Amino acid sequence: MLEKERQINKAIGQQIRAQRRALNISQSMLAAHIGVSFQQLQKIEIGKNRVSAARLLLISQYFDIPLMDFYC
Repeated sequence: MLEKERQINKAIGQQIRAQRRALNISQSMLAAHIGVSFQQLQKIEIGKNRVSAARLLLISQYFDIPLMDFYC
C-alpha cells in the first residue's frame, strides 16, 4: 500500500471514529450495522484496514451525514 493510501485510510478512519463518538454510538453497534466485527471496525478507525465504498455509504447513512464528510 502506498503511503498516500495509508494517510487517506487513516484520515477516513479518524472521521468515522470522531462522528461515532459524537453520536455516542459504540463500536459494536456500528460494526453490527455495517456487517463487520468490532475488531474490524477498530482497524478501520485507526487506518490499518481500509473501508469499502459500500460500507462507507452504510456508515454515512447510519450517521445521517453526507458521504463526502469523510473526505474532508
